[in-house]
Amino acid sequence: MTDPDKGWQLPTVVSPTEFWCYKIYVPKDIAYLRALRGAIGELAYNWNWQRDTSHTASIVVQNWIDKILEADIAFNLSDGECVPTCEEILECILTDADVRNAIASLSSSSNIQSNSPQNSTNLAGQLVNNPAGCNNDIIYGMTVQLVEFADRLIKDLLEGIKASNLAGDNVGFLISAIPVIETLPIDELFELGYKIANDMEVAYLGASTELLKTEIACELFCLAQSNNCVLTLEMVRDYFQTKADVTFSYDDPLAFIVDFITGVFVSNAVYYGMNILFFQIMAFGGKFLEYFFEDYLRVINSMFNDPNPDWSTECDTCPDTWNWNSDFDTDENIWEITDLGFGALANWASSVGYTTADASTGAGSYSRIIRIATPVFTPTQITHIEFNFDMTKGITTSTATALAIVATKNNDSLIQQLRTFTSTSDGASQTFELDLNEPDIKQILILVRCWTGVTTNYAGATKLNSINVQGEGFNPFE
Repeated sequence: MTDPDKGWQLPTVVSPTEFWCYKIYVPKDIAYLRALRGAIGELAYNWNWQRDTSHTASIVVQNWIDKILEADIAFNLSDGECVPTCEEILECILTDADVRNAIASLSSSSNIQSNSPQNSTNLAGQLVNNPAGCNNDIIYGMTVQLVEFADRLIKDLLEGIKASNLAGDNVGFLISAIPVIETLPIDELFELGYKIANDMEVAYLGASTELLKTEIACELFCLAQSNNCVLTLEMVRDYFQTKADVTFSYDDPLAFIVDFITGVFVSNAVYYGMNILFFQIMAFGGKFLEYFFEDYLRVINSMFNDPNPDWSTECDTCPDTWNWNSDFDTDENIWEITDLGFGALANWASSVGYTTADASTGAGSYSRIIRIATPVFTPTQITHIEFNFDMTKGITTSTATALAIVATKNNDSLIQQLRTFTSTSDGASQTFELDLNEPDIKQILILVRCWTGVTTNYAGATKLNSINVQGEGFNPFE
């Protein structure tokens, strides 16, 4: 059954063998070309056509995808100069092997294996990029389209999975929709299909509200503002991972899909999880339904010509970023020396900074150590922690921890970076750091020690020179 009220009318000839040639001249300005390309690209989106139970639109859009790709290639080959006739274009395609290979590579699925790494070019691909002035209307228009377009494609995937379940070909549809998974073990393919169909589909549709999408668009808008008006694919994927609060491995498609299958997504985390799946497939260089990363990027970039001023009413004021450096030669700032019940675990003096204390750190355990922490503060966004230290190790072959940065979240879970004595070098003015970008950190602990053992034969020397903490919103150090 066809719904006549939704989208363009489906053609009678679904798989044509004959074509018209419709030539149009475009003013020689990139803005005109982007606008035209964005408008023509709408023909290749399922949701712009009437829906029917046979999913005819998916066949119709493929006709347009093929022809638009041919037009793009012809345009690039001719440097924008029109080929006199459509017959000459066809002759070029039929006789030029390079052209045929280019079309095949653009329209075929990726040859990506289950152990293939991420595509570094795609990861760095700029979904939002408006360096000429950082126009807020343009940036917000692009983040809105980024969210809406991904949401539409995910819903098309869910609709296809639902239909394929009824037809008993869940795995077949998944492979055709996301070819990057075709080399995965069959068990993972079945489990992925089951996960999406039974755990994600209904919950995603329920979570996909205009309110949530606007909230995400606003947060991405602010993220772009804090990064010189640029959002890369990796940044957007990591944003959704932080929102979902689920850990993934991005080493290869198999590791990622296994983590996705075993991940627990509750409430809005289902929405975030499906977006992680979408953006990570593109990070591997794969195709999602009919779209490669380049196709998705083209749609987002077309929003350069569709600015949206609603950020001024829809979005809260973007949080200020801050960068705080605690130089311990002058003061301790808010940092405090910790005490595990056996005495102070550091010393501080003006014009010297933090130096070690020789102390017990537990029953039968001793360390030459600097261990300081902030008081518990109002949870805030922390993006980076780094400290500068001098080190002369008193022991060299130990897997005990020599350096540590520990950030405590509001739910008391820990995010930490550790380094053993074996992995730590001697030297002055070294740095140790943790990148985290977590929204609800309430305390930070720093540990530096040059010796640990079960006796009191203390050895070595170390000094903590400074700590740098970066974040957004509330600054607990002021």
